[in-house]
Amino acid sequence: MIRDRNNIKWVSMMLPEHVKMAKELFHDLEKEEKPEMDEMRIEELEQVILKSYADSVPIAVTVWEDGFFTDCSGTVKKIDQIHLKMTLEEKSGFVRNIQFQYITDARSL
Repeated sequence: MIRDRNNIKWVSMMLPEHVKMAKELFHDLEKEEKPEMDEMRIEELEQVILKSYADSVPIAVTVWEDGFFTDCSGTVKKIDQIHLKMTLEEKSGFVRNIQFQYITDARSL
């Protein structure tokens, strides 16, 4: 006896477009808003980033990208004050350009 017959029956009747829309809806529901940061918190982040750049100390950075938070770590290789971004080189050698407006946390390792 198949207990999940109703689920199988309804899934087979869904169109691919409906499945795609349902996946996008669930993906959008998981998004988080970018946290607001006060001037004191921004100053703390700047100090950690500048110390990492000056002393070549590795840091861990949390970045908000399109509703999701990602963590990356490495050393700051370049600070671009004109375009307001920094270049972070990870241990694997991967180079990541991060705009300052998307950094939500930075800490020394």
